[in-house]
Amino acid sequence: LRDAPRRHLLRTQNPTPRLTKDIEAPPPASAPEPPTPPTAPALLPPLGLARTQEPPPALPAGAAELFRAHHVLEQALAEGVALTLLPARHPAHSAWMIFRPDGAPLPDLELLPEPLQPVTRDLVLAGTGGIMPRRATVTGMAVPLRLALPLILDLREG
Repeated sequence: LRDAPRRHLLRTQNPTPRLTKDIEAPPPASAPEPPTPPTAPALLPPLGLARTQEPPPALPAGAAELFRAHHVLEQALAEGVALTLLPARHPAHSAWMIFRPDGAPLPDLELLPEPLQPVTRDLVLAGTGGIMPRRATVTGMAVPLRLALPLILDLREG
């Protein structure tokens, strides 16, 4: 008998869970989270693009400088230069690099009209006979896409 009240105390202090409707009911539903606004995809740089490999920013040019730049580009394209794309973090800032296929520097790079700028890059060029490629540091000119593309397309049509 002495143990009976004690058992009663143990049961009230440490009650065993009972399955009742209150316990089985799901917790109250919380307010749904507001949808996150869609974000524009981040412009990712091309793989391996370092800040030093970015093309130089296009400089503003007047009508006379643009005319001279068109003349320089037409002359270079007529001589059979090579082109490679200089990608940028933002696609609108990309530029063409015009250089000689043999890797020799273009002449008079310090006299280029305003939108054109000298640029030097490490490129892989075709070797002798086109069989074994070779690495070379090439100096050429950076040409904004909007300036070079019409000239390149005109050459392809003609």
